[in-house]
Amino acid sequence: MRVLKMLALLVLAGLVAGPLAAQDKKAKARDLYLDYGGGNSNRPPRPNGNSAATGLPGTRVEIELLRDGKRKFVKPNYKFKSGDRIRLRLTTNFEGYISLLNIGSTGRVNALFPYPGADDRTRPAADVQIPKADDWIRFDDNPGTEVLTVIMSRRPIDTGASYRTRDLYVESTEDGTYLVCQENLLDEPMGFVLRLKHKKK
Repeated sequence: MRVLKMLALLVLAGLVAGPLAAQDKKAKARDLYLDYGGGNSNRPPRPNGNSAATGLPGTRVEIELLRDGKRKFVKPNYKFKSGDRIRLRLTTNFEGYISLLNIGSTGRVNALFPYPGADDRTRPAADVQIPKADDWIRFDDNPGTEVLTVIMSRRPIDTGASYRTRDLYVESTEDGTYLVCQENLLDEPMGFVLRLKHKKK
């Protein structure tokens, strides 16, 4: 019930990508994500030679699709079908915490991450696969929209608490969906909703 309450509040709040500060409006989320130093001195310089701590903290979300025995990475607006299987990969460029919740087309809520035995702590470049090992998330025979809520914070996340939503800068590219925010906002949990639509075969 606590998870459902929190997720409902996030969805009702709209969670639409909003503008950044004026100086960042022309920058793209992917570049801001890649350029973020985050105190990681081992981060290689960008192609332009810049190794300074610029950019913004955030998360990259990748969706791996398994259909008819073939795998590929797709964007959230991909046309999914019942029976398709997916895996998600979350990578952050900061030290903190991440969670992933799902509300299915039938209204059922599942906490997909952290799963039992998993640590919700994250570090720069650490790749979190959901679900674990060789498991997949399967689209059932009920066509509709699967709502995935990515939550990130520098502090531990209480999935039973309600959250104030904040503006995120979002960009979907061929190598993932990037979610970044102003540095000071990450002291509170921030959420973003990905809606994956699927139909019957």
